Amino acid sequence: MTRIDRPFVCSRCGERKERYAYHRDTGRPVCAACNSKDLAIPESVAKTTAIADAVMSLRPGISRGLVVSAIEQVAPNRHALSVLARQVAVDPAVLTTGSSTSTKSVSQLIEALLTAGAKHIQPLHCGSCNRVAKLGNRVGGRRVCNPCYRRTRVGVCAECGEARSVKVHKTTGRPRCRSCEHKDKSMWEACSNCGVIRPVNVRTDAGAALCVRCYEQPLDICDACGNEGRITSRKDGEAVCARCYRHPERICGRCGRMQRIRRRATGDDPDLCHACWWEPIAICSRCGEEGMCNGNNQGTPLCLRCRLDDRLTGQVLGPGGETPEWFTPLKEAIVGVGNPRSGHVWMSRSPAVAVLKDLVSGKLALTHEALDSLPQKASIIHLRDLLIASGALTERDPYIVRLERTIKEAAASLQHEDDGRILRAFGTWRVLQRVRKRVERGREPTTAIKNGQQLVREAARFLTWLRLRDRSLATCTQADVDEWFAAEIRARDRARDFLVWAMKRRATNDLRLPPARRRSPVGPIDLDKRWRSARRLLHDQGLDPADRVVGALVVIYAQRLTTIAQLTIEDVKESNGEVFVRLGREAVWMPEPLGEFLRQLPWRRQIGIAGKLKQSEWLFPGRQAGRHQHPDYLRMRLAGIGIECIPARNAALIHLATEVPAAVIADMLGLHLGTATRWVELAGAKWTGYAADRSTATDMRVVKKGGATGLGC
Repeated sequence: MTRIDRPFVCSRCGERKERYAYHRDTGRPVCAACNSKDLAIPESVAKTTAIADAVMSLRPGISRGLVVSAIEQVAPNRHALSVLARQVAVDPAVLTTGSSTSTKSVSQLIEALLTAGAKHIQPLHCGSCNRVAKLGNRVGGRRVCNPCYRRTRVGVCAECGEARSVKVHKTTGRPRCRSCEHKDKSMWEACSNCGVIRPVNVRTDAGAALCVRCYEQPLDICDACGNEGRITSRKDGEAVCARCYRHPERICGRCGRMQRIRRRATGDDPDLCHACWWEPIAICSRCGEEGMCNGNNQGTPLCLRCRLDDRLTGQVLGPGGETPEWFTPLKEAIVGVGNPRSGHVWMSRSPAVAVLKDLVSGKLALTHEALDSLPQKASIIHLRDLLIASGALTERDPYIVRLERTIKEAAASLQHEDDGRILRAFGTWRVLQRVRKRVERGREPTTAIKNGQQLVREAARFLTWLRLRDRSLATCTQADVDEWFAAEIRARDRARDFLVWAMKRRATNDLRLPPARRRSPVGPIDLDKRWRSARRLLHDQGLDPADRVVGALVVIYAQRLTTIAQLTIEDVKESNGEVFVRLGREAVWMPEPLGEFLRQLPWRRQIGIAGKLKQSEWLFPGRQAGRHQHPDYLRMRLAGIGIECIPARNAALIHLATEVPAAVIADMLGLHLGTATRWVELAGAKWTGYAADRSTATDMRVVKKGGATGLGC
């Protein structure tokens, strides 16, 4: 800013001033009063506003948001913004003429506006050929396109002697053409896409090199694998990527599986997949077992299991390291895995190997708290379960920990400390305590954990919503509550539990909550669909036996998926060729063919390291050591075969309520007596004469079999 000691007219207010003036970035005289007003606005905001006003004054129909976005893209720092503001203020018409004399920052602004879709902005023209093109360097005071710029640099190449566009070599200082530069292997780089060392054809926005082959080949969806890649062949109209073209899928001549062929058949050798090609079959020189071995050329073949032992010792224990006592069971399970190649894959890919190395070396304490400090990825969760199954860590409920983490993260996401304190108290003393009592009673916590997480997150959304209205929980009014529940969003009803808890502890005003939107537990009942599903589950040979058992327990015996997931091997008993399953207090007889399906379980016994550490007791074991299948996974599998769990279970409960009284339903299916009574009332059944009817039964076994057969067939 420059002081002027002569009379002038202020360019802002239009008044004539006598003493002081300042030249701002625009170069126009501004009085002291207007200057003080400008200083109240952040400098960057003022400059951006000035540039946007100049552009919109020339093109009134353009969007201000589009202009501001283009300015922020072209001028990301204070200096660039000042230069652009000065140039636009001096000559605003430079944005509409497309002149090649414009500065680089103005050219970039025009290009950004055109890219964003601005209309009526004149694109730049080359100062030499007058074409619309991206302009680069200046020639004779005008900006020109790259082809015109190369023509101005025509000379004699010092290597090939041809008159071409040349540039001076940085090291030798001699002129060299582009062709000779590409032939110089010292200038080649590894292509960022294919990895082959070739001349650099173009660079990506991140500066990575691309060779001419990867630059010219278009990306497309491969018809063989379904992935996006560079297409190598389009024979017969089928697009095939390079990987599928080199390694087609055929039946492996050794394992008989349909796999991607790694080595094609030659002479007497058949096609081999990657697994069978990986190592040839030989007798191990250490353990004497026949299998895939390495080192045949040296005469000392070593099988994959022995190599896995050496690799585990070298990478985890280190040279000369001693094996901790707690690591011995886990090491034996890793080495003894059914397919040793899977152990090698785990060692190569899993981030848990580095964590295991830190645990063995002592850099990381062998505690749950130390593992909690790490990002909770699937590999860390799997490693924790392995350590628990091997006895290195104590057992703990993973679902309770998951809810505790949700409470902590939700409270930390709130900006106000009071809101976070209230949410932590609600999550700890209301939600978490209720779930702990459920676990103490021996009930499955998975569904309760999911519901608790939803309650905590919805309470956090309600507190955030209040802050956006300049309110807190203590100053919440009845109008706020009415507006919150008036929205047609079912999730907002979950905040009811939080508000009731807050009012009981006087953390908020006494409020009137609207009636809860309760739905009847019984929706439309389609009994015909239920029986069609039951017949399909019992007689369709194309279904998985485990899916048939789970579906039958839902459709016929009205069981919850949480109860089914917790069934153990001990819950299934066979006596005199008949199968019984304990669903409640008494075992329920399972008619054929359902009994035959149950004999084929456990389903998908745990394999890999988890299967070697601990023998699973579950009827439906999960992939993690010591865990059963999650109910949501079972629900997803049933949905895949067209069975909706809730309508099917409701239909089964209505049918059972019309067949037997509430006390029998509760004992047989493991329901609470009050729950069974409500279902009987919904079904409209009356059982005043049930005792007399039962007393007339002469063969209880026939009654039981007849009832079970009637339910299942």
